[in-house]
This record gives sequence, structure tokens and C-alpha cells, in this order.
Amino acid sequence: VNKESIPTYEHALKLVRDNSLIEEDVMTGILKYSFEWTDANLAAKWVNDTVKEVNNKIRVMAIQEAEMSEQFLKKELKKTSQVGPKEVLFSLIEEQIKTVMIANTREEYAFKVIDPALVPIQRIKPKRKMIAVTSFSFGIFLSFLYLIIRRSYFPREIS
Repeated sequence: VNKESIPTYEHALKLVRDNSLIEEDVMTGILKYSFEWTDANLAAKWVNDTVKEVNNKIRVMAIQEAEMSEQFLKKELKKTSQVGPKEVLFSLIEEQIKTVMIANTREEYAFKVIDPALVPIQRIKPKRKMIAVTSFSFGIFLSFLYLIIRRSYFPREIS
């Protein structure tokens, strides 16, 4: 395999950025993620896999952060002997435990998928009918232009 034929991370990232679109409905807070690619099945798989991967990464980060916070709060709990601060620390520890529990039990932690990506029934691009009609029209226009120029500059040659 030629090293030049293997895409770099930057090249892959540019392809994804150029071919994907993330839209947010401000009223509902719903994000729409779409991806255009030559293979519709592959594009749908990539979108679904990307959402799963992002959800998983955010979930893992939330678990790690909550566990680190819980460890810190437990250390702080050992340092104090006053009842008021202990109650506050216990409630904060309880919140971190809830966060870990929710993150461990919910697969769709950050993003809830309303509709998974599906392969479109009809092709979206290229619009072949429009290309054919435009090309045909342009060909006719060029033919008329050719005839007009030929008749204007070379009137003797046409009989």
C-alpha cells in the first residue's frame, strides 16, 4: 500500500466537515445531524455510529469526572468534623453517585436519538434529469449561436 494513498487524519476530518451538517432547532433544542456521501448505506451507518460513539465518550467522561469528584469529596469529608459541612459533603457525594449511576445505566447519555439515520429512498444528488435538460438546452443554445455567427460572418458559404 502506497503511503500517499492512505488518507491522513486531517484529510478524513476535512471530508467529514465538508460533507456533514449539524443543525439545531432553537425552539426545541433538537440537533439534526446529516451526512452526504456517495454510498448512502455507508453514510447512514457512519451517522449512527458517530452518535453512539459521541454518546459513549461523553458518558465515560461524566463517569470519570463524577468518580474523581466523589474521591475528592470523601477526602474533604475526612478532614472535617463539623456537622453542617459534613451534611453538605454527603449531599454532594450523593449527587456524584447518582451521576455515575445514570451514566452507567443510560446508553444514550448525552444525546437521545429520536430517529436513527436511514438510507433515503430516492437519490438526492446528482440530479441527473436536471443535468440532462440543462446540457440539452445549452447544446441547443450553442448550436443557434454557431448558426448566427456563421450566417453573420460567412454569409456566402450557406446555400
